[in-house]
Amino acid sequence: MPSESRHLSRRLSVLWYRPRAVRILIIHPGFLGDALFLGPAIRALKLQWPSSRIALCLTPRGAPVGRLLPGADQVIVYDKRGADRGPLGLLRIGRSLRAFQPDVALISHRSLRSGLLGWLSRASRRIGYAPLCTERVPFPAGTFPDRLLNCAARLGVATDDRGLGLLPPEDQVAYLEAALGGAGSPLVALVPGAEHATKRWGASHFGQLAGRLARRGVSVVLLGGPAASAQRGSALFSPMLAHSAPIQCRLRSPRRSGR
Repeated sequence: MPSESRHLSRRLSVLWYRPRAVRILIIHPGFLGDALFLGPAIRALKLQWPSSRIALCLTPRGAPVGRLLPGADQVIVYDKRGADRGPLGLLRIGRSLRAFQPDVALISHRSLRSGLLGWLSRASRRIGYAPLCTERVPFPAGTFPDRLLNCAARLGVATDDRGLGLLPPEDQVAYLEAALGGAGSPLVALVPGAEHATKRWGASHFGQLAGRLARRGVSVVLLGGPAASAQRGSALFSPMLAHSAPIQCRLRSPRRSGR
């Protein structure tokens, strides 16, 4: 009887035990485009641990993109050049990161500030390129998505999927359907704008590319922010207007949610 009682006790302890879902913090307070490139690694992490909680620490510009990345559960905004500027702001965001209680932090940004955020999060395992990581990873020479994927590989996560994708903003679904209703397939979107001049390919190059795509029967969509006016778009694509006028679509920033 005593042995049966112990056996039953062990069975009950197994039945009632529920391990806490692993909590993964990703720190990359960079540009908007940098946030988009986190997508492949986030999807791979979620595929490896479906019940995990994944939080992203991003800048105000990257946060709207982070909220639309499949697999991301939470976005913690770090306004490093505004409200969170300086040591006090760093400490304030550090408290928010600690509140998430991360088991591991993946730091795909190389700055000392990013390393400090990882240290302040109190994650016992910090993998990445920044100082103060518990596991420093050699900076890759590959594509932008490889930066976070290399960090995730230290957790045994691997994928060949380098595709970029976002969930459609709920408040813009009707707008997108109306704007793209006349577009054929295949559809190619071009984003000619960039914050820094050194990252701009040039209007003539985009125009030539759009013309070649249009001649092959591809529907071309011009994407841009509030600064990209319709007049500028028409001038940009003037080399291809004789072949097929592009669909010009200006996307507004999605509303912030509580995620």
